[in-house]
Amino acid sequence: MLNIAGFYDRLVAFLDHVVEEQFLKQAHRDILIVNAEALLQAIRQAEMPTVPKWFSMDAV
Repeated sequence: MLNIAGFYDRLVAFLDHVVEEQFLKQAHRDILIVNAEALLQAIRQAEMPTVPKWFSMDAV
């Protein structure tokens, strides 16, 4: 999530609070990237998963 001008600061603070209260695991909170440089790095390094097609024209 790109946090332009601190728009998501309150959401991030809430999620950090939720972790402190043990309603969310830190590992799951860490999935949300709000730092612009870290976000760009994650996008550059991302690999798209390869999955089989869910639909085949042969079945029609």
